This record gives sequence, structure tokens and C-alpha cells, in this order.
Amino acid sequence: VDEVNYSKILRKELFDQAYAVKGNLKPNDIYFFVPSLILGGKESVELIDKGNANVHQSLLFQLGK
Repeated sequence: VDEVNYSKILRKELFDQAYAVKGNLKPNDIYFFVPSLILGGKESVELIDKGNANVHQSLLFQLGK
């Protein structure tokens, strides 16, 4: 992945900010927005939390039903 796509698509700057605020991720963890974007959350580092990826994905799928 070239640097432009790395920064744009993978949101490296936002990831780096989340890492600085929330710290390391455990295996199977992700950073996510609270409230989720589907519930009107905003893409802001202040609204980022971290937790289990499987649980978070399951909750999002349930919201989409």
C-alpha cells in the first residue's frame, strides 16, 4: 500500500491519535466510535473507545437488521 492510500484509506493519523489516547490493543480488539457512526456518532478521537472486535461487529450487525 502506498503512503497516500495508507494515510487516506486506513486513516493512519486517526489510528495514531487513538493509540496515543487509548493505548495498545489486545488480540482481537479494535478501536471504534462511541456512539457508533450508524447511531449518529462523529469521527472524532474524543469519541473513540476500544474493545473486542467480534462483540462490536455483532452489535453493529444487530443494529442493521
